[in-house]
Amino acid sequence: MTHAAVSICPFCAMGCTWRLRRDETASLLGEAAAPTLDYDLDGAGPNRGSLCAKGNMSLELMTHPRRLESPLLSEDGRTRPAGWDEALSFVVAQLDRIRAAHGGGSIGMLLGPQLTLEETAAALRLARSLGTAHVDLCEPGDHAVLSGIAYSAARPARVESVEQLDTMDALLVVGDLLTLAPCAAKPVLDARYRSRRNTVAVLAPNRTKTAWFGRPALPCVATGEAPALALMLALALEAAGPGGPAWADAARAHLARFTHGELERRSGLAQASAAAVVRALAAGPSAGVLLAGQLGATARLDLVSGLAALLAEAVGARFLAMLEGANSHGIRAELARAGYAGGAGYTTPELLEATVTGDIQALLVFGADPVAAFPGLVAGQAARTAALLAVTAPLPGLTARAAHVVLPSAVFGEKSGSVTGAFGGPSRLAAVLAPPGRARPDLAILEALDAAMSAVAPAAPLAAARARERPDAVDGFCRELDLFLAAETREAGACEPGTHLLLAEASATNAAEGALTGQLSWARYAHPEPLLRLSTAHAGALGVRAGDRVRVRSNWGQAELRVRLDASLPEGIVTVPHRDPAVRGLLRWRRESTVRCLDLRPDRVSLERVTEVERA
Repeated sequence: MTHAAVSICPFCAMGCTWRLRRDETASLLGEAAAPTLDYDLDGAGPNRGSLCAKGNMSLELMTHPRRLESPLLSEDGRTRPAGWDEALSFVVAQLDRIRAAHGGGSIGMLLGPQLTLEETAAALRLARSLGTAHVDLCEPGDHAVLSGIAYSAARPARVESVEQLDTMDALLVVGDLLTLAPCAAKPVLDARYRSRRNTVAVLAPNRTKTAWFGRPALPCVATGEAPALALMLALALEAAGPGGPAWADAARAHLARFTHGELERRSGLAQASAAAVVRALAAGPSAGVLLAGQLGATARLDLVSGLAALLAEAVGARFLAMLEGANSHGIRAELARAGYAGGAGYTTPELLEATVTGDIQALLVFGADPVAAFPGLVAGQAARTAALLAVTAPLPGLTARAAHVVLPSAVFGEKSGSVTGAFGGPSRLAAVLAPPGRARPDLAILEALDAAMSAVAPAAPLAAARARERPDAVDGFCRELDLFLAAETREAGACEPGTHLLLAEASATNAAEGALTGQLSWARYAHPEPLLRLSTAHAGALGVRAGDRVRVRSNWGQAELRVRLDASLPEGIVTVPHRDPAVRGLLRWRRESTVRCLDLRPDRVSLERVTEVERA
């Protein structure tokens, strides 16, 4: 007998469905039954049965040879297997000790984007039991996108289904949708070729996979997305005339401080091209603005996200934010409803900083890998500094390797629950397989910790709220945009001799925080090492050929990377996947103080060919 159920791919917010089968007859006969992943051809999932390369590897998460099957305890520099009772008792005892000595406000919780809505609710119950307000989503790119949209006060109509994408005759895509969510890009490309009159404009500083299909392509300078969208928004508000959304007058007043020529110069986007796209979006009977921004590919991802949402509302288009985390939308919404998102508690970057300084003593990480997810070195320092670092994880990621306690957790296909994807929801997960060994769903782990903490001591009051000077959303967002646009020193345009701008490269092998996809066999085969993409012209000037190694130096560190030539790269630009450990030390940790998310923007680097003598 074969048992089959439909579940959801964990690798982005698309919410693609697949069908998982297990042969129960084989298990009854004592034989090893290999599960099978099938396409959900008859289902109603937004992928319509298809799967991208990441989705096709979902089964490997459940059958991965390095799956964690038993709790691990680290003591005196040695790690050993432990039983659940011993591991949970250790965590509870340490939390009780830390709370008694430093208060509930010394405990922080990070929630990974593969947690379900039910697991998120359980995490918030545990936070209340501990008396901490420091709970946040641990996915730096998604955090910036969602913070920027919320802060902008935009309320555009959502793209509610992939069928709506099918009917759109005017689309603006910001970012590399084809790399982040290929199944969402398919109807967009269909629209591109359906009619000669269709507009599928793609805004990007370099020739991404999606930008190849732009009609028109909207090339901007590196860090130019925000001023380009500001230009489009200014043109849209002028064309619409007085009135409009509640935020329109404030936005007009702020944008009027910059001429169209200034915004054109800052962005590198021709005003005529921007105006043509705005007209197409406003005139189309069905139009959409699609955001697929990734951390490090642009400056101020929060401003870019908010501006994209404002533009969609201004022209009457639908809006879609395609996030990297499967349930980032849902987790952020749950946190906001409970008063955590943007509230008195630390955000994830602040939590990591506070752990380094000692203000946070205990760090509980559920289904995330902040050391792998975040650029720079702060997350690694936090992992080494925490008096207690407890992690739930299905695979031994970088954060788990530094943890005092690792609790093995289940993945999609092994747990039930609900998630909210980019098109809304919620959608239901089905548990078809049992987690390996003694691994458990995060829901069971969270409930066990909550029950144990409640038995040790009564619920503690929440830590005192921190006073935060947060201006009114509309004016505050516009003032942030003012500061960004008016800055005298720009990290854009032509580079000084001997320097390049290092952009984060969108990579399908690093979905969400990259902790899971980076360990799959396909990812290791496709990208066995990080490659620095370099233009053919600059490679010639450096005397570098494809496959050679170059030494990349920034103000924060250096790395030796192998070169991949790319004739389409603009002058002075190099790109590299930023989530690889070899690259992380090159990048600056820069936290935006108002929206309080990470702002990983392009940084200047110098390149030097590594000679054979040096390599020897």
